Amino acid sequence: MEPLTPAGRRLLKKGAVPLLFQWNNYSLPAPWPGVWERTERPNTESTDDPSVESDPPPDHNYCDIAEPAALDMSLDRNGELHVEITRLQKLIEEITISSKFCLERFAGSVDDIRFFTR
Repeated sequence: MEPLTPAGRRLLKKGAVPLLFQWNNYSLPAPWPGVWERTERPNTESTDDPSVESDPPPDHNYCDIAEPAALDMSLDRNGELHVEITRLQKLIEEITISSKFCLERFAGSVDDIRFFTR
């Protein structure tokens, strides 16, 4: 707040934070850059240089037929993946059963039931 008399002191308003000091030449500090200014982004500017040639994406050929060998290879891979999925599902079931602490946990082994029930 400005002083009421020429000999008075300048006062801050309640809740104000001083920013003007001798070491910053009584000037306001530069504002912090926002997220948009701080983030580095790839250069997406299009080049109008005719020497730079870009190939257009290939169009889909509806008349092209896949080779039979490629079809057999994909069927084999599909079978391998089906076996892997089945194995992983069994593993998940075993882990789920072993993580339970009740009678279902010992349902697979009579010896375990006898051990824990005496």
